[in-house]
Amino acid sequence: MFETAQALLLLVHLPVVGGFFALLTLAVAQWRKDETIWKLGIFFLLLCMLGSVGAYYTGPTAVDALRHAIGSQADAMQDAIELHAVWGRGIFVGFILLCVLGIQTWLQSAQGLNPSVVLKAAVILGLCIALAASGWAAHLGGLIRHAAELG
Repeated sequence: MFETAQALLLLVHLPVVGGFFALLTLAVAQWRKDETIWKLGIFFLLLCMLGSVGAYYTGPTAVDALRHAIGSQADAMQDAIELHAVWGRGIFVGFILLCVLGIQTWLQSAQGLNPSVVLKAAVILGLCIALAASGWAAHLGGLIRHAAELG
């Protein structure tokens, strides 16, 4: 049976791994000044956002499954669980905001305008920050997971 905790582990990797593909694609697009490659990078960013939505909304039921599996030991991990949730929420909102900025560049291009270099730089910098935050959230999630396994 495919459980929510497994769904969370699957979905949370989409924005992390996909984020690196998006970042690489967007950086190449900027270097080559190629709007087609930029749009591909924004598409990857949209996929990352969808993964972050799924990960965010499966989180609470994954915590419930953890509580059911290890019982009162989960109380000792409550601070780590809450911190992980706060970082997850921030990453979730961050990916949504990055997509809004990315879609704005896409729309500017569709209107025959040159997308703002500042806007593109904000997308790339924001994605770097989101990936760094994802690394920290992954570390916190790993601590929770390993503490639960050690029981």
